[in-house]
Amino acid sequence: MPRRFAVFCAVAGALSIWPANMPGLIMIWAVCEFILLRFIVGHVLQARFRDWHGHWMSYRYLAEQLRYLRIGYPLLVLPQAFTRPFWSPNPRTGSGQLTSAENWLLQRVLISTGFPVSVEDPQRYCLAEHNETMAVYLEQVLEEHRRYFSRSHHNLHRDHVYLHRLAFGLFFITFLAVSLHFFVKISWILIFTAFFPAWGAAIHGILSHNEVVRMSSLAGQVSGQLAILHDACVDFQKMSTLRMDSTESQRWRQTQELRELFATLTRILSDENQHWRSLNRHNQTDLPA
Repeated sequence: MPRRFAVFCAVAGALSIWPANMPGLIMIWAVCEFILLRFIVGHVLQARFRDWHGHWMSYRYLAEQLRYLRIGYPLLVLPQAFTRPFWSPNPRTGSGQLTSAENWLLQRVLISTGFPVSVEDPQRYCLAEHNETMAVYLEQVLEEHRRYFSRSHHNLHRDHVYLHRLAFGLFFITFLAVSLHFFVKISWILIFTAFFPAWGAAIHGILSHNEVVRMSSLAGQVSGQLAILHDACVDFQKMSTLRMDSTESQRWRQTQELRELFATLTRILSDENQHWRSLNRHNQTDLPA
């Protein structure tokens, strides 16, 4: 947004638009443009020097992995980040080398948390005694995530269509203004020939740099996978109600099936987060052209 205002200030200064046409304010647009450019360059250089994007990606990764752990933690379903080695051998020094500080921190959090604890009996916890509760919880989590990704897919697709139409309209107006300028000499028409193309180029940069189409497609695929998994969870609950026997072996068999459903959910969400990170990892803050 500041970049487009800087272009507008440059055009307004060249056309002496109010208040530049008033005595003593002839340089008002030039001063505004300088301040905006100073803010843009300073903000971008500060973001790159302090690596705000990298820190944000790391914190987002930690938050997402802890959220996945919380989903399957009562049944000891652990995401891959909590079982992945974070040390690698260094042949030069003969000692280990830390490869992922985030995974080290996540595994330390898991170790300090310990095993799950039952509210009724803190001294004893059995996985097979919570099948009904975990089945209802799984269905709620699946429905919540399915709605989120479905809404995200719809919003991203809608925003892409609207922004694409807006960029096309801006370039079309610029084409008309340039064509009209060949026949009619109007000074303020420079606003359409300079400010509107910069605005349209900024919108196109947002669409291409953030890869809105791929993000929308990814959200739609995850929503479909979660819908299928939700149907499997409903079938599991129906089959559980039809089973008349409740022996210990039968309960442990149901627990194993529940753990597989939770593991599938965790894998789907982890894969989505990995794809999201790969799409946004390269989006470093750059100086405007």
